[in-house]
Amino acid sequence: MLSNPHQRSSPLVILGACIRPAAWSARLGGWTVFGADQFADADTLACGHVRRAANYPGDFPGIAEQLPDAPWIFTGALENHPHLVAQITGSRPLYGNPDNVLQSVRCPSCLADALREGNFLYPETRPINADQSTTGIWLSKPVHSAGGLGIHTWNGSSKKGRQNMSASDFAHTDIHTCGIESPTTFKELSGTRILQRHVAGTPLGAVYMAARGNAVLLGLTQSVQKDPECLTKSYAYRGSVGPIPTSNSLRKQFQDLGKFLAERFGLVGLFGVDAIVQEDQAWVLEVNPRYPSSAELLERAFHINMVNLHVAACRDGRLPDAPRETPKSIWGKRICYATSDLQISDRFSSHLQSFPQTHGWPPVADIPTEGTFIRRGSPLLTVFSDGPDAASVEDRLRARIQEVHAWLVADSTI
Repeated sequence: MLSNPHQRSSPLVILGACIRPAAWSARLGGWTVFGADQFADADTLACGHVRRAANYPGDFPGIAEQLPDAPWIFTGALENHPHLVAQITGSRPLYGNPDNVLQSVRCPSCLADALREGNFLYPETRPINADQSTTGIWLSKPVHSAGGLGIHTWNGSSKKGRQNMSASDFAHTDIHTCGIESPTTFKELSGTRILQRHVAGTPLGAVYMAARGNAVLLGLTQSVQKDPECLTKSYAYRGSVGPIPTSNSLRKQFQDLGKFLAERFGLVGLFGVDAIVQEDQAWVLEVNPRYPSSAELLERAFHINMVNLHVAACRDGRLPDAPRETPKSIWGKRICYATSDLQISDRFSSHLQSFPQTHGWPPVADIPTEGTFIRRGSPLLTVFSDGPDAASVEDRLRARIQEVHAWLVADSTI
């Protein structure tokens, strides 16, 4: 992996629900990592001086005051807390998007108006009204969420919609939920949800680097397919594969989209776009103005260092060249879910950390520390693999998950 000798040993603060991908990249890029997230998983702790935020995200301002006077970056889902971003940025430089940018680009009506003016596709979106009539399939979505949690098919009644959702849809567990937040009670849903017309197609994620009103498309990733035995809700993030090849027309749509968003909203550094592709047309669902979860796949495939590129864009206004060559292999990541309530043993955690690396990268990540309790259906860890195409990568990811579950069965101490 690439490192920058001019930044070696310089401190960098990273805060977010799950900072492991950014912390890995920063450490490999020559930074001394200080940070906090919800979990402080074993491999995150190995990246530097990391602690667990027991009260997420309310602990972050206090934690930041105890960390070195150094620049900071944030990961998901702090884009939903612009007031905290502003508070922390008051005492240290931010390499990322400030609170005013977060507020505008995460506002559904602001995004819809901008995309309409730019001639980009955006699904019809409305405020929730229990008495309104709808035709076709609509989704009820939280305005402030991440990872696809809290999204469900609209049945025409906000009251019935809430009753049809299980508590697990909105459980904000502080045990091990892989850094995805959602409303904690049904009461909090009032005024925080929208209706969006469902668009059938292929879910893609675009990863960009932005600076000075311009953006470079680093790559596109595709969401992994859901297994029949998957315990998660249908719209929850399960992983992705990339970079994936696309038509020249579709790639240009995404290139133009990134440049438009960077100029319109003043985006800087890494950001992502969730979209649905239907008949070679991209429908934008939302913009994630922070370190995207799939960025690490492109980092592995193209042998680049995302944090160093992010800092160069935010601090120096310098953009990388767009990747021109097709990588020798594509990479995938998939979340492995617990099939029963369990408590992590030292033996299991140690075994996961001893997995042989693939092309210099660990094949397993987000490894819980000894004693962590994980509920059935909650994320356990993340597995990685590479291959010549998306289908082979997904097959290898499933095999790796089966291997993890086999070790759980074999470990009699759990």
